[in-house]
Amino acid sequence: MVKMETDYKLNPQNKLALLLETTNSYLSGLLQVSRAEVIFTFARNTNKHGEKLQQSHAEVMFDSTVRRALAQSFIMNLMKVCRFFDSGKNLDFIDPTDRREFVKLSKKVKQVRDAVEHGYDLHDGKGGKNSEPQLHEHSEFSAKLDETALIFIGSDAILMGPLNLIEFEVPIANMVRKYGFSSLHNPSVTQLPKTPPIVR
Repeated sequence: MVKMETDYKLNPQNKLALLLETTNSYLSGLLQVSRAEVIFTFARNTNKHGEKLQQSHAEVMFDSTVRRALAQSFIMNLMKVCRFFDSGKNLDFIDPTDRREFVKLSKKVKQVRDAVEHGYDLHDGKGGKNSEPQLHEHSEFSAKLDETALIFIGSDAILMGPLNLIEFEVPIANMVRKYGFSSLHNPSVTQLPKTPPIVR
């Protein structure tokens, strides 16, 4: 057996880059689906003439499941980024303005995350009644929904509780540009550690 290296450790820059890139990948997938840039279809969804059949119930359910999985994964990973910023440790490499603006934008994320994670618990879990799903109105879209629901309104909105997930597109993209993987090539930032050998 090959002995694992013991100095494999991610520094704060590496951790933030991984968190942001992962978070952005879920949001990007969600946006591509909302803009019909990605369409889910089963391989055998054509007739003998090669013509596409009407979308089956299984396809509709699969499409809905993938959308919800992307949205919830985005929220969960965005919450990790928020906790990273809130830690206040070894964050000298982050512009204080970026940090304040991002935390301000993300204040409602915890409410949604807690409702998704604990909203249907049969007891008062962590957070107690704050985890209960609540209705939120989006008058501009004539919509009302709780944190566990997900509504797509064309390419204008992806509503989840009090959030419109599309509003995170530009801020997340800016953070990825400044603190994502590309930032690790900056000589002033420590490079990723060596990949540990495969254990055989």
